[in-house]
Amino acid sequence: KVEAYDMAGNYASYEATALDVRSGDVSIVGPILNHPNPFRPGKGENTYLSYTLTVNADITIYIYNISGELLWRRKYDAGINGGRAGYNEIVFNGLNDFGEIFGNGIYIVRVVSGRKVLGTGKIAILE
Repeated sequence: KVEAYDMAGNYASYEATALDVRSGDVSIVGPILNHPNPFRPGKGENTYLSYTLTVNADITIYIYNISGELLWRRKYDAGINGGRAGYNEIVFNGLNDFGEIFGNGIYIVRVVSGRKVLGTGKIAILE
């Protein structure tokens, strides 16, 4: 169960009620979440991307701006955090692959295994 509160005191929660882990094709159970969202990388904040895989798999995470430009990419091997069966949590510091801070806006996250997009999510940055 994930519970979150924003600075205005609003509350939200998500509970994964069933996890069916079996051998076979890789997939994501439930949504790709991140917290905090929005976050402020210019103030030194990180956000944490989380997802649940059905099996160990090589995973690549891509983050695009709203225009579709690739800004960040990371690869995770099967069996380690990012590519292991079950819960995975990845730290994203808001810096692109050139070390520059992402600007205000909405960004698209894609979790991919091989040529298969397993899931997508959104990150909001608000300085």
